[in-house]
Amino acid sequence: MKGRELALEEAPEKEICVIDAKSTAGVLVLLIRKARELMEADALGKGFDRICTELRTYQAALRTCFTLENFDNLIKNGRMRPLVGTLLHTLGIHVVAIGTAEGKIQVVDKARGEAKTRKALTSIMRKSKDCTGVQVLIHHCENLAGAVKLKEQILRDLPVKSVEIVSCRGLNSFYAMEKGLIVGY
Repeated sequence: MKGRELALEEAPEKEICVIDAKSTAGVLVLLIRKARELMEADALGKGFDRICTELRTYQAALRTCFTLENFDNLIKNGRMRPLVGTLLHTLGIHVVAIGTAEGKIQVVDKARGEAKTRKALTSIMRKSKDCTGVQVLIHHCENLAGAVKLKEQILRDLPVKSVEIVSCRGLNSFYAMEKGLIVGY
């Protein structure tokens, strides 16, 4: 909002739509792509309010789920007790979580082993919304092999339009930590 205010100080005639994605990684990419698509379709530039409304509707339908192998950041942020994190890591248990509509993180499952983790992720995706024809982005942190296997699992289990794999950068890398996978759809 501060950026909007600063821009309007310099150019008060500008129309600026601010949307809280309440997520990260793939959801942000999908939202930006949708904004570009809507703006290109509005060649005369008369549908600003309609574009903003469509973007907000689209954002509300987007989902994020993810899995972690390293729990250090959850422990440091007070979201997980150190003993629990050590135990999960030692047993090879992966946390499977979602981003809620409010932008919070909610652990919804734990899976032992990579194959069960991939199935848990596609199950969460199926339960969260109709995935028919949706675009999926998988962000991975130093885990291309895991992302490729997850892509194959998603394509087997769900009627999605496409699955794209992207390497995490910046803040996403910090939160996903090594081997983390973030799915936006």
